Amino acid sequence: MLQQVLYRHIIMVLLFCAMPTAIFAQDSPLSQWCNDMLATNPAFAGSADRLRLNIFYRNQWPKSDAKFQYYGGSVDMPIVKNMGIGLLFSNDQMSFLSHRRADVAYSYKIEADNDKTIFLGLKLGVMQKSISTSD
Repeated sequence: MLQQVLYRHIIMVLLFCAMPTAIFAQDSPLSQWCNDMLATNPAFAGSADRLRLNIFYRNQWPKSDAKFQYYGGSVDMPIVKNMGIGLLFSNDQMSFLSHRRADVAYSYKIEADNDKTIFLGLKLGVMQKSISTSD
């Protein structure tokens, strides 16, 4: 009986993994995550133990009509020994679509052991999506 249940679970997992998935676009902030770590994970706020300022710009396919542009900036710093705070502003322009966002990030560091550290993060923000009808 136990073997039958185990086989059923294995078959279900294999079928779930074989399900077709579709990817329609690329996430601009996550495609070049090393340029701004705060856009990827709010737990990085204040992790450099000093004031850190990032400015980023990406222009993809500038000669096409799509004109993908992603730019913005972030600043983060530690506020006390185990806490950090950061601000992130970005604008993602894709032809006639635009996404503007502003986020505030908070991080807390827990030193579990001499060589182990846990970073917790929270990010709150606002986003404005708009469509240009001029073209």
